Amino acid sequence: MITQDTQKELQEKLTGIAPVVRVQLSTLGGVDRASLLLLISLDPRESWENNILENSRYARFSVYRKIYKSRKGNIVDGFEVEHFSGSFSYSNIPTLKTERLTFRKAKVETLDQVANKIKEYVAKFPKYEAEADYLLSIVNKPRSQY
Repeated sequence: MITQDTQKELQEKLTGIAPVVRVQLSTLGGVDRASLLLLISLDPRESWENNILENSRYARFSVYRKIYKSRKGNIVDGFEVEHFSGSFSYSNIPTLKTERLTFRKAKVETLDQVANKIKEYVAKFPKYEAEADYLLSIVNKPRSQY
């Protein structure tokens, strides 16, 4: 069962991977069907245009309990992680736009594996504007004359 302790534990594991990381407990389906909702933004809140989250590179994830059959045929009481909103891609950098990396669903056994899956996904993207500015300078660099 997912509880407030689970929420705090995942928040601690993910703190520091991005400027904005929030983990919230959702009991919309009842306490016994609780889930965790994650919000991660790679841009600091001060840099969001008009202070709107959707104007940043962000992603929202849902983590919920899932009983499933593993590849070995064992029944596992684990978690399912699903990315349901947002993108870390820069739409104004053509090379990154075409290499859009997606994260749909993942089944994992422990909360540590949940944190590791999300950390691995976040690590694939430039974290701060300075890195993005550098990438833009490479993409927009004028071609030399031959």
